[in-house]
Amino acid sequence: MAEVAHFFICDEAYEDDRGQPCVIGMYDHIRSASFPHIHPRMVVAAQMVGHHDEGCDVTVEVLDPRHHVLVSSHNDAPAALSEIGQGFVFLTLADTAFAEPGRYTVQISSEGRVLASKPLILQQEDSIHDPQRAH
Repeated sequence: MAEVAHFFICDEAYEDDRGQPCVIGMYDHIRSASFPHIHPRMVVAAQMVGHHDEGCDVTVEVLDPRHHVLVSSHNDAPAALSEIGQGFVFLTLADTAFAEPGRYTVQISSEGRVLASKPLILQQEDSIHDPQRAH
């Protein structure tokens, strides 16, 4: 079974014309002036490693602070790994509704086994002063 070498929560991810992964706008915090907060677009990009003849059949889930599944996305077709056993998987989550501030979890699983997870912190700010920090 393929494993997750690392993954990112970001604004955009794709492969360029040479097959190189491009990850844009990585983050681990989302700040909002009010809740519930609807986040229009979140991409989870994962570097997978394993045997070159395996596919990567993965599910991405966002869990709320009480560990209930908030949203889930599954790749439509298993991604193939390259001859050297590497591949990228990109899954997009649109219009994710976060009910409250807190520590959410983004996790990647395959065949019912969690391969990797990381926190995603939602913070409420009375006013967002620095537009560069307001994701």
